[in-house]
Amino acid sequence: MNGDSRPKLRRRLLELAVFLTCASCGNGGILAGIEGTGIVSGFGSVFVNGIEFDTAETEFVFNGMPATEDSLRAGDIVRFVGELHDDGARATLIEFDRFVDGPIGELVLDDGVGTLTALGQAVRIDENTRFINTGPAQLAVGDLIAVSGLLDGDGVLRATSLQEGPTYMPGITLIDIEGFVRDLDVAAGRFEIGELVVDFSDAVVTETAGPLESGAFVQAAGVQGAEAGAPLIAAAVEVRTRSIGQPGEEVSIDAVITNFAGLDDFRLNGQPVDAATAERTDNATLAPADGVRVQVRGFVRDGTVIADTLSVYPPPSFQQRGEVQAVAADANSFTLDDEVLGVTESTVYLDSSAAADRRFRIDALQPGDSIEAAGFADADGAKVVTRLQRTAVAP
Repeated sequence: MNGDSRPKLRRRLLELAVFLTCASCGNGGILAGIEGTGIVSGFGSVFVNGIEFDTAETEFVFNGMPATEDSLRAGDIVRFVGELHDDGARATLIEFDRFVDGPIGELVLDDGVGTLTALGQAVRIDENTRFINTGPAQLAVGDLIAVSGLLDGDGVLRATSLQEGPTYMPGITLIDIEGFVRDLDVAAGRFEIGELVVDFSDAVVTETAGPLESGAFVQAAGVQGAEAGAPLIAAAVEVRTRSIGQPGEEVSIDAVITNFAGLDDFRLNGQPVDAATAERTDNATLAPADGVRVQVRGFVRDGTVIADTLSVYPPPSFQQRGEVQAVAADANSFTLDDEVLGVTESTVYLDSSAAADRRFRIDALQPGDSIEAAGFADADGAKVVTRLQRTAVAP
């Protein structure tokens, strides 16, 4: 189970005496700014990375357009900017961008688990993937999908949410993808993202976050012809930064480890992380390494995230369906099939029952509810739920 990291973080913040003295003068008890990226796990406010954000004055951006909280779905990967107050966290900005929005090229799923490709991007589907308006059995080659997820070091996108779009029309439907530039040929106006060739010869290129060069992280949007291997004819290419946080600022990141050289030297979303002195707040047997999903919280120093806490999230190893027998919300647990299952502060909650309660969480779970739970077993054999979905009662 994840421990409560707030006391340690609060102690460290209190050590920043000068900062706190200045910040608390006329700012309503602001302790620090906070930035991060992570998975939306629920609502009532907005929950990301175990942090409940008050959103009364939040600016929401959804795929580059002004939006409202209702545009977000549990399972979406978002970037957030906010403030830590003495009475809780408040978000000033929550921004969602799908990672890939394009037609399915290949599809290999077995009992809802497997891989697909879209715009040359390999996408991994597992028990933690949240299907918004479709299901794995309904997907087919040629379907337009929008995917949010976590990119690993092998270039595979681990889907956290997937939505099916309208009928795809080659050469007409606007599509887009994010990824790392390789084989840039400025003269020819081309580069590649994974297996996809991008023709940017007539595109509007935005380089506010840095130059368009091999290795840069970009978002490219345009259209693609129907022929096999057709390039994306980009109308716009934007160089984007994946780094977050200002010096001394709090950060929280949920991502897959890459470039692992040790606990004091690895990367999350391309950002250097030092977790050598971090408190491990989970009870998983899996050690941090390349390809392992972790959640860290700490502060930025000289461009590196110095982690105070670190939690490991192994891939799902169980999926169970049935009726809840008992609930102990104060203990963050419930009983299913005579087993006690626990939730964490980052468990993703979904409600596809007749109630369709967007604010559904452990305290709304009732004995007799039909649910589907997915997660992993920790070092003590206890089942840790990473996705809890209340479902319709079987006929």
